[in-house]
Amino acid sequence: MLPLSLALVALFWSQGLCDELKKNQVCVDAVFEAFGDLNFEGVGYGEYYVSICNNSLKANSIYATAKTYCKPEDIKPGFAMLSEYCENYGEVELLPMSDFADTLTESYISSMRVIDYGEVAETDNITTTVLLSRSYFLVSYRTITIWDFEMWSHHTYGFALYGFWGSVLLLAMINRFINFVFHKRQSRVGTDPEHNAPLPNASSNKLLVPVYAVRHWIRANIIVPAAFGSHHQRLYYWFTVPTRLEAIIVFSYWAISIIFSGINYRTFIGNLYWNNISPQVWRYVADRTGILSYANLSLIWMFSGRNNIFIWATGWNFSTFNIFHRHVARIATLQAIVHSIAWTVIYVDDGYYKEEFAEVWFLMGVVATVLMSCLLLFSSVWLRKKFYEVFLLIHIAFSIVVLVALFYHTTIFDGEYNPYLWPPVAIWAFDRFLRVVRLVACNISLRFGGKKLQHTKTIATYSKETNAIRLEIVPGSAFLKPNPGAHYFVYQPLSWKGYENHPFTMGAWTSASENDASAPTHSTSSNKIESEIVVSTSAVSSGSASASSNQDHPTTLTPGDISLIFWIRPFNGWTRRMRNECLKATDGVVTRSNILIEGPYGERAPMHNYETVLLIAGGTGIAAAVPYIQDHIRRSSPRQIDGQLTFSTRTRRVELIWTCRQAGLINNIANRELAPALARDDVHASLFCTRDSGATTLSSSAVSEISPVEDKEFSVTSPRECDVKIEHGRPDVRGAILQTARSISAEGSKAGKIAILVCGPAGMADEARAAVHTAMKEGCRSVEYIEEAFGW
Repeated sequence: MLPLSLALVALFWSQGLCDELKKNQVCVDAVFEAFGDLNFEGVGYGEYYVSICNNSLKANSIYATAKTYCKPEDIKPGFAMLSEYCENYGEVELLPMSDFADTLTESYISSMRVIDYGEVAETDNITTTVLLSRSYFLVSYRTITIWDFEMWSHHTYGFALYGFWGSVLLLAMINRFINFVFHKRQSRVGTDPEHNAPLPNASSNKLLVPVYAVRHWIRANIIVPAAFGSHHQRLYYWFTVPTRLEAIIVFSYWAISIIFSGINYRTFIGNLYWNNISPQVWRYVADRTGILSYANLSLIWMFSGRNNIFIWATGWNFSTFNIFHRHVARIATLQAIVHSIAWTVIYVDDGYYKEEFAEVWFLMGVVATVLMSCLLLFSSVWLRKKFYEVFLLIHIAFSIVVLVALFYHTTIFDGEYNPYLWPPVAIWAFDRFLRVVRLVACNISLRFGGKKLQHTKTIATYSKETNAIRLEIVPGSAFLKPNPGAHYFVYQPLSWKGYENHPFTMGAWTSASENDASAPTHSTSSNKIESEIVVSTSAVSSGSASASSNQDHPTTLTPGDISLIFWIRPFNGWTRRMRNECLKATDGVVTRSNILIEGPYGERAPMHNYETVLLIAGGTGIAAAVPYIQDHIRRSSPRQIDGQLTFSTRTRRVELIWTCRQAGLINNIANRELAPALARDDVHASLFCTRDSGATTLSSSAVSEISPVEDKEFSVTSPRECDVKIEHGRPDVRGAILQTARSISAEGSKAGKIAILVCGPAGMADEARAAVHTAMKEGCRSVEYIEEAFGW
């Protein structure tokens, strides 16, 4: 039912976007179309518009036939249209009707020769005025009305595609607004987070029981689960598997696109343009698929941009829109291929293929179709994963050539199809413009107090024990406000591949208080980064990874500075070059001022509105979890409002499950960014190492001594004596999720709600999603699933 409903909504929504047929011009149009291919002796013999407009015999015959079969009120608008045709296409003026007043009387018209359809061949030379028979006129009228209907249908179905996506996005925006209101209500907390009662649920309000039941069914059966099985982040035979909601939307669009490409073709034998059925079908299919392919171009460009406004408006992540982008592109390419095949059949049958192929507009259509097909091949998952930079270059270059070729392809229509082509250009330009704006805003600012231009500075370190690059960036912007869930694109514009930009999740951030500039924040750095930042390398606890030396010196940030920290696993391309650069450095540290960031992107999940938060991370996926832990610590610090201490979080317990191949990376981050959290009673961590054999213990003394964060925002208010054990092996992610969800369900409304965030390998993410789906099917309505992942 959903595809049919959306199709109907889309179709009705699109009706107002198309011009109404000018019915009062169809009759005259039918008359002069019937006379168009008939040759009259005199002016313009063999020339279409010149003969219609300036040949007195043909013009007189057209006026007489129109007066015979057309309504009086249709005469003036009909010949006004014909006059425009004469001026625009024939570059001549239509002989006025007043010139033939003497011959347009009823008696004279009744004496005119009447010709039937097929009676006069196109090669015959007519030497007198003639009148069309009623059957001839009706054939022409039917031909014209069907042609107008088909052209109207082509464009209407093209607009209906926008109606489909408009309906989908509108529903998503409504859902986001409802969630916003819900979480706004949830954020009302009291003076003590330990005693904040959960908000009333369905059981406390009988009127809301059906609403909650429907909402839970939709989440449990449509939103959370994968399309089939448990594959989502994992590839299924080198194919990506969307979620069930994404699959429904994609399947609906495929179905609608196929239906729109093959319906409402009105054919009949005797058509003035093509007498047989076959050429009529080929022509209508060619036009329909070509226009639908053009209509899809704006959607392709819109869904591919990182500055897509609908990402913010719907709350869907970029990966979801990337899935839509790929499927719309596939549909558009198939439509272009069918369009090309249909025109090939038409021109081969008519014997004009070689002649038309020599035309620029025709050749550019071939180029566009071939390159669009190549883009599908070069966009395979294998190429994207193995050679992403190559894929990106091919994608951008081919897309630009395709768009330019399409402009040339439809030049013969005098700009009629340009409204389909300019929006992709505008969308692309707008996206690039916003990227430049973000780059400038993030990396350059003028400090008016010191009258100094501030720019971004970067420190990169790498150690074999962690097998991760620690990238610490001090943005030049004085206004950047980091938040959980954010990712940034990193550029190195002065390198030989300066056009590359790579997305990385922000793993942590530190800041210098305006009120206490002397309070340093510590990080692994170097003493090469100019006067306002004092840096060095530091060794962490036993068994942890060190940057290069065994001394601990602070990195001092000037008031207002923010330091963004990224943990990057080196693979190929830019990350491998950065790793090699660190290894070549004498102290293992690379200090740069030519790295830029663009952002922030991403959606911040309202974790503070949930009583229990379960964070599951794999490897450098810890970058998605640490900012929420930092945010929890900040929100847990009481603030005075109207003389009362208040808290801005409902969270009473944070559980962290982190598995990593290297114990060194676990120790490194646990002794730095996670240190304040591990000393709290409301944060519990389960750490697992899959590669290094044997379990190790990270002592509380090590945590307190080497804690890198000492500003007031991260002060530990109630430290606890504990040992954080690093276990060998993999965690039971499914068991942990089900156990937590079932315990929450068993406690009822007293336990509140639970948010589960997962960021890690594809297998871990799919296992977590399947476990949440199982818990929801078992009746757990208080669980929210959040997945941070890059979608291929």
